[in-house]
Amino acid sequence: MDTLKGQTAIVTEADTTIGLAVAETLLKRGCRVLLTGRATQQLDNIARKYGPDKVSLMPLLASDVAASSVRIVNTAVEKFGSFDKLICCTRPMVKYSVETVKRNAVQNAWNDQVIGPIQLIKASVTELNKCKGSVVLLSSFQCCKPDGLLQSLSAASRVDLVRLAAAELKTSNIRLNAVSPYGSQMEIRRSQSWCEWMYSLLFMTPLGRDSEPDEVAELMAFAATPNCLESMTGNNFYIDGGVTITSPPSYSAILTLTARVSNVVLNIQNKVFSFLKR
Repeated sequence: MDTLKGQTAIVTEADTTIGLAVAETLLKRGCRVLLTGRATQQLDNIARKYGPDKVSLMPLLASDVAASSVRIVNTAVEKFGSFDKLICCTRPMVKYSVETVKRNAVQNAWNDQVIGPIQLIKASVTELNKCKGSVVLLSSFQCCKPDGLLQSLSAASRVDLVRLAAAELKTSNIRLNAVSPYGSQMEIRRSQSWCEWMYSLLFMTPLGRDSEPDEVAELMAFAATPNCLESMTGNNFYIDGGVTITSPPSYSAILTLTARVSNVVLNIQNKVFSFLKR
């Protein structure tokens, strides 16, 4: 990871949970960063902590990235002279079904999650080609395990974008890869009920735990460095606790586990009541 020292990265949606973790990881490794995203106290704190020589902030909504892609690239070049990493994070979306989804939600998701990265990659090609740069897109486990209409479509589109762009830019010395985590966006965790969260950990995740933002950030930073073999491009790296290799449990399996949990709860309850009666 020492290969990040002295290099420069653009990080979009840096105000999100993973975006902040990515920014901190890169800065700790000696990288300079241009951070785009909503103006927040966390971004201001990072800027003050590392100073203007290391951090440049560019307040920007996700919906403005596509139209501002050239301005983002120009700002990075004017501030730091050049850049060699483009890391596109993503913002959690409201979960819709086919029956409930709204047209403007589809249009916004496509613009924010797909068109924005496309335009930013397009604007960055010249600079990235000069230094054998790399692009890393944040996707999601939903690219291969559908869970929410817009989330799944956007995640799959980002992975396909990486593969297509990697093939088209094979002569430009630019590597493109995606990272697909599970459960590491705190915004998503807060939107889940306790039962939904426990179900996902008990039934869907072999390791029984979520991927943490810092873990995802480390993988994204690794994918952006020469330490990630120069021959690796067009890949999608999963960091999901094994959720993409599992299938939902059968009804009988759920009943069996529910019975076991109920017995444990009853035993604890009886012991508590016995203690209180003393």
